[in-house]
Amino acid sequence: MKAFNRVVCGALVGGVVLLGSVLEPKPVQGHGAPEFPKSRSYVCFEENPENPKSDACEEAVDVGGTQAFYDWHEVNIRDANGRHRELIPDGQLCSAGREKYKGLDLVRGDWPAQIIPTGSNFDFIYRGATPHAVKYMRGYITKKGFDPATQPLTWNDLEETPLFDAQGITTTDGKDTANGKYVISTKLPDDREVGSRAIIYMIWQRSLSPEAFYACSDIIIGDSNGNAPTPTPDPTEPAENILPWKAGTSYKKGTKVTFEGSTYKSRLDHTAGQYEKPPWRPDMWRLKD
Repeated sequence: MKAFNRVVCGALVGGVVLLGSVLEPKPVQGHGAPEFPKSRSYVCFEENPENPKSDACEEAVDVGGTQAFYDWHEVNIRDANGRHRELIPDGQLCSAGREKYKGLDLVRGDWPAQIIPTGSNFDFIYRGATPHAVKYMRGYITKKGFDPATQPLTWNDLEETPLFDAQGITTTDGKDTANGKYVISTKLPDDREVGSRAIIYMIWQRSLSPEAFYACSDIIIGDSNGNAPTPTPDPTEPAENILPWKAGTSYKKGTKVTFEGSTYKSRLDHTAGQYEKPPWRPDMWRLKD
């Protein structure tokens, strides 16, 4: 599956505004996520958590459930107060160490990614679903040679010098309005190999609260024209043979079947019972077309 988009700006989608109770006021949290390049949580939300399109989002939902992606803007630690490395273990940076978001930490080389030309200037765009005063927004890119397909993301995998470090910024309208955009101009290193992958790890530390937000955005390094080579299929990989669903058959997770003209993909290892036809068991089968 080709899991990247050639994009030059973030896309607008419908926002979520959270309202506190009038009778029982609660602290309002900031919420948001990168829109360009899109964070993993935002990508899977846009794909539809109930029926993700990409294999990466599909597995992330299977691992962590759908709610994490309806709450794409809440990858946070309420009492971080700058203690990011202390609180977030290696291998759990994308989830901020939270069980709810553990699907974001999956080690895969096919997370949907956006192409950014090597050494180019670009605008990092962060969508603040519920903006709040910013102490800083910092972005770190993974070091040259890091391979997200085989390596869990650790703090030592990030370049020591931030890709950007924006202090006290506001949304583009200057009012920190709901669904406002934080736009940070930055530059990609020029020593990266075209076609390689990297992760931009972003931290938003609030100024009037100890709360902080975190995000992983996957990118592919493009050439000067914004292109990246298309992965070459493995010639030894056999053609996919999709058989009709049949009761009594044992299916491995990921196996595809056809049923009444549609294709389904198994969500878990199981033996199909007579009354477990794919349309009747969305917990076992995911519709693929």
